[in-house]
Amino acid sequence: MNGEFIAGDEISGRHLDWRLYRRFLRCIVPYRGRAWLSLILLPPLAAAKLVQPYLLLRAIDDCILPGNLAGLLPLAAWFLAALVVESLLIYLQAFLVQAVGQRIMADLRRDAFAKLQRLPMAYYDRHPSGRLVTRLTSDVENIGELFGAGVISALGDLFTLAFIVGAMLWLDPGLSLTAFAILPFLALTGYLFRNGMRRAMRQVRSLVAGLNAFVAERIAGIGEVRLFGQEARTAAEFETLQQEYGAATLRV
Repeated sequence: MNGEFIAGDEISGRHLDWRLYRRFLRCIVPYRGRAWLSLILLPPLAAAKLVQPYLLLRAIDDCILPGNLAGLLPLAAWFLAALVVESLLIYLQAFLVQAVGQRIMADLRRDAFAKLQRLPMAYYDRHPSGRLVTRLTSDVENIGELFGAGVISALGDLFTLAFIVGAMLWLDPGLSLTAFAILPFLALTGYLFRNGMRRAMRQVRSLVAGLNAFVAERIAGIGEVRLFGQEARTAAEFETLQQEYGAATLRV
């Protein structure tokens, strides 16, 4: 493998570095109004989702089984209202999250590009241009998506889980406690899966940076590649990088 394109791209450090999270939160500060609004929408969105199965329960137990079909009409109206409210809240929250995420990515790219312009020329001698392009594109995009697919999504799942637990305990405490008995095993499985996924994602990130660096360097030096007749060797090296990247993505 072309170690020159992968070396120096390994990530080390703690699994949870709160300094990085604080730096990320500072990126949200200019757009805190939209961010807070997207958070405020989480509880009503979770309630709109979970009220639907409860309405189905009431429809079956109170209307269909006893034969009281006339009582289905108000329940159907409430169910339709819950669907409409859920759809509107999902649309509004997705709009707010994407708006904040895109602005965060624009700010990060602007700051990173300004930083690259201030770096000495020796820095570019040590770092392939393809890796720098990866940092300004896919890595920045991943950080921006952290707000929507990471922070907001996790908080939304927590609100939904809290509503589900509350509803379960209210409907049948004994059965709920029995179901909660498997939670320690689920937590252990999630912990083990997280560690493996973290290592796999780091490897994929390193390999895609190396692949981009290889392509950028070879395109920039295509004249030298042809001059010395290195087309076949370059193609073989590229195929090796492709296979390693493909194998790494399959493990994710």
